[in-house]
Amino acid sequence: MSIAEKTRNKTLTREDLMNLTNGDEINQLDDGNTPLGWAVLNGDVRTVRLLLEHKASVKRKAANGLSLLHLAVDAKVNAFRIVNILVQEPQTAIDEEDESYPHDTPLMRALKNNPDPAIVKLFKDRGASTTTPNAKGESANDIADRLLNIKAKDALLDENEQGATGTSLTRFIVAGAYLLNDYLKPKPRVQNSVLEAYKIINNQLVETHHPPPANMYPKTKKELEEILDDVVASHALESFFPPTSSTLQNILIKAHAVVNDSSLVRAFTRSRIQMHFKLALYQPVIYCDDSGSMNAGGRMASQTDIVSYMADLLLLFSPTEKGVHLRFINSSASGLDDLKGDALRQKVNISPNGGTKIGTSLNEKVLQPLVYSKIAAKEMFERPYLVIVITDGCPDGEPVETFQQAIDACRKNVSDAKLPPKSVKFNVNQIGNDDKAAAFLDKLQILASGATAKEDFHVTADKLDAKYYQLRDNKDNLEDWLRDVLTPRP
Repeated sequence: MSIAEKTRNKTLTREDLMNLTNGDEINQLDDGNTPLGWAVLNGDVRTVRLLLEHKASVKRKAANGLSLLHLAVDAKVNAFRIVNILVQEPQTAIDEEDESYPHDTPLMRALKNNPDPAIVKLFKDRGASTTTPNAKGESANDIADRLLNIKAKDALLDENEQGATGTSLTRFIVAGAYLLNDYLKPKPRVQNSVLEAYKIINNQLVETHHPPPANMYPKTKKELEEILDDVVASHALESFFPPTSSTLQNILIKAHAVVNDSSLVRAFTRSRIQMHFKLALYQPVIYCDDSGSMNAGGRMASQTDIVSYMADLLLLFSPTEKGVHLRFINSSASGLDDLKGDALRQKVNISPNGGTKIGTSLNEKVLQPLVYSKIAAKEMFERPYLVIVITDGCPDGEPVETFQQAIDACRKNVSDAKLPPKSVKFNVNQIGNDDKAAAFLDKLQILASGATAKEDFHVTADKLDAKYYQLRDNKDNLEDWLRDVLTPRP
């Protein structure tokens, strides 16, 4: 079965693309569309992500001359999400005309075929032209002016202009209704019908329909599922978690049980739930410093306390059988996977000894066994990895650049394997007050702010132990700070 056929049937897997013998097949037309075109039309977000990760072309048009963005506005489902993915691709031409008369842009096609205000606003926000005419001499603004959908028309306006059309139409309809009401007083049955018709017209065409305000404390499975779905999309993790993913189902079941557990003295606001879902989508690996310098200032005891507290937050919504993977710079102890609770605390509380080959050990003890071995075996990760690094000192026994080079090499290996760019994220933290360590992390922080690193590399500004002990008497503040430290950035 071809790549296009599997895409149409929604059965395409990462393994199918890894085993491609003909690299051109991913962009070949099949029954009028490329595989990416079929995924777009099907509204299949997971397969769209998968094909883009394997370098499917966003420039290849369908046989009928429609670009992917033109197809996206006609998607059977998930049209907004598909459009949002495509407009972020650097090679997407947002104002590309289709090849059939009157040569509409994607925005024009959206206004004609699917005037969803969210899609219209997305096009406008991404710079789509509202004034360039098509072959009929009509611009997007002209097409919008003919719409009865006031919300779609408003989406093309600047915020300070929105609502003017609806207000004018409201006055017109209200005035007409009053006149008819007076004229039809002797005929109450007709009068009632006219008033009912007015209510329907006003409701559908004039009144701005805002969704009901989101529940600040979601508790139902439906509410939680919607939040989880949005988190997966905002982190571009659909290719890890298809809609049938058992991992997502297990996360949802756990979250529902936790937020409805009256014995937990926690206020699960929407934003906190979002953060916990983000954490649950990643496999946490806590890479600890056990060098000799950790004997100073009670740092090892502080690290034990902090890692234990971190683990509780990291695992709150994670599937029950999952735990934290623990690794050390020097120790090569066994039994360090899927730890939680007392077992984790016992394993992290070891006697520090040795140097700080933080980059060498990152490569040998974290990246080689967890990441590169799977890439070599062409295995997909069950979840992406979040590697949380804790160190008290500047590297020694290796060049200072080794740590950064290990992260750069990981980024390249992930890209070469055509895995999602967010398959491995790094979060780097300081414990203690060593000046050389602070200088080392300051340099990393500058690198982390670069465009390439922003997606997968974060350096925490605070010193973990100082902030932990400052906040530990206020549980809410402590947990909010730690959630912010740990939560992967989109």
